[in-house]
Amino acid sequence: MRIKACLTCGILGFFIVAANGCPPPREPVLRLLFNQGTYGTTAGYSEMDWSDFFSGEQQLGDDFELTGDNTTITHVSWWGVYRDNLPVTDDFMITISQDNGAGMPDVGGFWEHRIGDLAAREATSGRVGPGDPGWSLTIYHYSCEIPDWEMEPGATYFVSIVNDTGKWMWCTNGSAAEGNNFSVARESWGDAWGANGLDLTFQLWGSE
Repeated sequence: MRIKACLTCGILGFFIVAANGCPPPREPVLRLLFNQGTYGTTAGYSEMDWSDFFSGEQQLGDDFELTGDNTTITHVSWWGVYRDNLPVTDDFMITISQDNGAGMPDVGGFWEHRIGDLAAREATSGRVGPGDPGWSLTIYHYSCEIPDWEMEPGATYFVSIVNDTGKWMWCTNGSAAEGNNFSVARESWGDAWGANGLDLTFQLWGSE
């Protein structure tokens, strides 16, 4: 009986060591591929449909170009605010379009990824609007993983981030050193894009 008990303890001890010896899955190491992420003090409405904030339809997008030996996007981060400073359940979609040859996005998306409310959301200390509490909106930071999207080095693409809630705005970039003072807008899904003068705030990341 003693021998059986010792053997049992030995086997149990082996399984405990083996279980504890398995390291948890490693989080991916990310490298910043494109940075236009210094949020300013203004924002623009970006929606896939009618907005009760904007009293109309508007979608925003911005251009980017990737260079170097890593041009596969695996993660995206961005910043935005909510009408009346009341966060709602998000319904995000990220679309990447190619340049149509005239410096504007193709009407159709090249890649589309519906995130819904799965993007991580965190309040920052930044604000949009003046000090009046009725229009001083907390800036939120969002981030999410996307399917591996491989870009052609040196080619121009456009990213559009919309939140199908009718209450969300995408923050503009507040750094003159980031961006080119050019973005795009359109009224509805499937419309042609038009030029917009303000850079938007976002970052594109790739896994090491």
